[in-house]
Amino acid sequence: RTPLATSRTLLQVALRDHPSDDAAVTFRRLLSVNDRMISITSALLELAAAEAHLSMTEVDLRQLVAEQISEMEPDIRERRLKVRLRLDPVQVPGNRQLLGQLLANLLRNAVLHNQDGGTVAVSLTASGAPVLAIENDGEHIPPELLRTLAEPFTRLHARTAAPGHGLGLSIAQRIAELHRIELSLSARPSGGLLVTLRFLDGSVQGEPEGAAPTR
Repeated sequence: RTPLATSRTLLQVALRDHPSDDAAVTFRRLLSVNDRMISITSALLELAAAEAHLSMTEVDLRQLVAEQISEMEPDIRERRLKVRLRLDPVQVPGNRQLLGQLLANLLRNAVLHNQDGGTVAVSLTASGAPVLAIENDGEHIPPELLRTLAEPFTRLHARTAAPGHGLGLSIAQRIAELHRIELSLSARPSGGLLVTLRFLDGSVQGEPEGAAPTR
């Protein structure tokens, strides 16, 4: 990360000193490429961290979902998205940091690949093996592409058409495997994606509560 951070600072200084001449166009392009490399490097480091030894605790999954959605609020407001939540109280064994990264990747995917004014629905059910489902509106996904979405550097859109590095779902898949979580992707008939997480190691459950209000 250090060389990339250094080059980013140098480009920002160059832009400050030459804000409007022809060189500024090149500097902005280089800064965009540099930021993309920082994003890819960070994602690869996250994937490497997922391979390391896991320190396991009981994780409050409902609280973790709420925290990650709160962090996505600026993007949710910008896209004018509606969020529907129905979350039973569930605790699962796992590494809180990595489970947080898993949820962040899936929720970010549901927001960024949504349509303006669309919906993100999140449900967490506590009966039997806990199941977390995240679904979003969006374009129709061809079956042949659906099978590849969790592969590294694979994205639904062309690289120039959407933000991201194509590692979010592959990192989520690896974290799920390390936690004995069954992750499945389904194309919604109306468009968009349904992601289902089934926690095979069970849970410590509280009393179910009603649906959270739609926002």
